[in-house]
Amino acid sequence: MSFPTDLTTYTVEGALSLCIAVLAYKIYKLRIATDSECCEGCVRIKTVSRGDSSTDLELPERGRATV
Repeated sequence: MSFPTDLTTYTVEGALSLCIAVLAYKIYKLRIATDSECCEGCVRIKTVSRGDSSTDLELPERGRATV
């Protein structure tokens, strides 16, 4: 292989590796709050991931939409 071809290959691989690392970091720091129930309301599960925040993430009441 010639020098320009190798340089292009390594540049593209490096750029894609950086994009994957940034995407993984963003997913890791994502704030998520879910609320689900089954068996006619007998079983209710709340899951909260605060990401990098030290404050609590409140779940909205069921049936209320928040923007």
